[in-house]
Amino acid sequence: MAKKITKLPMAHSLKLGTMNIRKGADSDGTATYAWDVGQKCRHAECPALPECHYEVNVEADGDCRVLRNYVRAASVVLYQDQVGLTTAERFQIGMHIIPLYKILCKMKIEEVGVRSVVSLTDRGSFQVHPIYKEIRETIKTIDQAWKSINMPKSKQPHESPFTSSSGNYYDKMEAAALDDMEN
Repeated sequence: MAKKITKLPMAHSLKLGTMNIRKGADSDGTATYAWDVGQKCRHAECPALPECHYEVNVEADGDCRVLRNYVRAASVVLYQDQVGLTTAERFQIGMHIIPLYKILCKMKIEEVGVRSVVSLTDRGSFQVHPIYKEIRETIKTIDQAWKSINMPKSKQPHESPFTSSSGNYYDKMEAAALDDMEN
């Protein structure tokens, strides 16, 4: 069951985790849209189960609360300071950027189950688990999606430390890990 968020600035009242695309409207009537449909808890099939503190309180047919709370947190951050956005800009945030954060959360859940970050290939070289590349690529895609909206810098969330002007954090982290393994 989706819960209403009522403590967002600008009188947002977003109904998250439902199949309804229109999530609510601002006090000035500007509509907010999002694709943030929940996912059922996978229980025993979930790689994060040993670490999940929600699992003990989940009903058999309940939504994944990690995913639901992650999307909720992203939505609050994305919409809280977005004064003066057009309906089209809110639509792009809700239909493009929020789903990307949802994908990122799903990959992070899978990453919790990774037991070996680096493995040895048949040829004797080291290889980083591919989930890390997918996480990096999703973060890059999120940053590109923000740029595609053409929103003034003052309305965008702060620059991501993962794609700063000095290079991509995850790329540097992977290169350092591989360098350490080879030396």
